[in-house]
Amino acid sequence: MITIGEEKKREVAENDWQAGFLAILPQIERHLACAFRRLNPEAREDAIQEGTVSCLKAYVRLFEQGRLERAFPTALARFAVRHIKSGRTVGCRLNVRDPLSRYAQIRKRIHVQRLDRYCREIAQDLAIGFTTNEAAKKQNLSPGRISQIRRELYRSWLEFHGAASNKLLAPA
Repeated sequence: MITIGEEKKREVAENDWQAGFLAILPQIERHLACAFRRLNPEAREDAIQEGTVSCLKAYVRLFEQGRLERAFPTALARFAVRHIKSGRTVGCRLNVRDPLSRYAQIRKRIHVQRLDRYCREIAQDLAIGFTTNEAAKKQNLSPGRISQIRRELYRSWLEFHGAASNKLLAPA
């Protein structure tokens, strides 16, 4: 049987780890800000937030194991920085097959960039079933130029999937 005193002790213990983390949070944020100072402002803010969450998760893990004496702010922050730079995030699976995941971009050394509006519209038109002539008329281009863009997109797609080494690319 749990008494009221035991419930209060448990509640105080839960608040203790929160107060302990809040006490070291400014040091963690300073370390993270220094580590990510070369990123653009938006990416820096995302990295600092991700690092803070990673530190919190590690701190809670140490609390659950009864090892809070090992929770140093710089050690937690350094661990979080390594985590983030390797593409790992808290609460998400690591998917090396998803080209938009930071983890896959780091592991496969790929650089993902957006198609310009012009090529994106052509790709969308072709994907929904427009013929080369229909896409050419819509975009005010020649059918030959549409075919060139289609071939460029196709090569890029094959290259991304590693098919370039299998000689699946059509000759230029």
